[in-house]
Amino acid sequence: VRQISRCGKGLSCSQQLWAQGSLAFRAMISEVTTAELRDALAVGARLIDVREADEYAEAHISGAELMPLSALADTVGSIGAGPVFVICKSGGRSAMACEFMSSMGVEVTNVSGGMMSWLQAGFEAEFAQ
Repeated sequence: VRQISRCGKGLSCSQQLWAQGSLAFRAMISEVTTAELRDALAVGARLIDVREADEYAEAHISGAELMPLSALADTVGSIGAGPVFVICKSGGRSAMACEFMSSMGVEVTNVSGGMMSWLQAGFEAEFAQ
């Protein structure tokens, strides 16, 4: 697990999240590769997918919980304390989600490269029929 620094300035899609919590502009969050995520899932790790419902329907990791970033301010209370892994398409939205969830007291880890990396690695996913 590596530590990365993300800056939230100028990220318009997170405006509603900023209004809901005391999200720090710079937060240290943990990050894992998709291979590390696969290993964690094999031993029962919890995964939250913050993409929109249509993206999730196209392809998602079995067992991933859909919790779109656009509604996260309303649903973060249902997560609990964690730990949870967070994934999106490429890692950007999940990093924003991690910053927000962390500010709300949730233990989170971002998945670097997101579903794009997961699928490129050839790992199993559920696809729309």
